[in-house]
Amino acid sequence: NREYCARGIPFINAGHDNDFGEQFKYKIDIPLDESPLDIRKIIEFYEKLSNDSSYISEMRNYSEKLLSWDSQLKDVIDKFEIVRLNQAI
Repeated sequence: NREYCARGIPFINAGHDNDFGEQFKYKIDIPLDESPLDIRKIIEFYEKLSNDSSYISEMRNYSEKLLSWDSQLKDVIDKFEIVRLNQAI
């Protein structure tokens, strides 16, 4: 999903992914089970996107801002920085 987003390709997502919440409009969620897919819903999703010429740049910007290694590891780095600073005191 992250690679698709980085390249500006809308995608179908099965299951839950914390990096792509309900507000992310360039994915369609399907159940993570054996239930039949609603093909009409998927077609409508892609047809709606065909009227939106900005989705590629929006997806790429989202990816750069929230999915890069820097942004993904920021919390970890910040925690290590706090621990390091506390140890220095």
